[in-house]
Amino acid sequence: MTIEFSNSYPKRDKNGKMQDVFVYGVKGTAQELADYKKAKGDQYREDKETGRPLHFSLSYVGETCDLLITSNGNVVADNSKMRKAANLVGQYDFLKDQLAAQLLESLGINRASTRSNTSVADNTVVENKVESEVDKDESMEDPFNG
Repeated sequence: MTIEFSNSYPKRDKNGKMQDVFVYGVKGTAQELADYKKAKGDQYREDKETGRPLHFSLSYVGETCDLLITSNGNVVADNSKMRKAANLVGQYDFLKDQLAAQLLESLGINRASTRSNTSVADNTVVENKVESEVDKDESMEDPFNG
């Protein structure tokens, strides 16, 4: 089962603070959609025009994302790709600009027109930067390969 970004809107939480709500349309087999409806219970909502089930999130999880129902019946977005990207940025600071540029481009926002963009789009250059950072610090060991 997957979700596809539809729109977002601001909403006040119970403390009066503004927060973004991200709305996703749910796609899946007839059985997956029935399971989704059951798992959501009273919180189940459909698009009034299309009848398509909707999923709401306080976190942006991408344009598309897998949707899971846990063993205890909770519906969660599988945002492991976003967590992996965030972890890489934490390890290699120079990736921030490149990932931001790629995200903005995928959203149709031309970042170059709003600010100077010096990030490199060539993946081989990025790989070389990562390798040079690893080579620079001899104490960095690969925890998975010894």
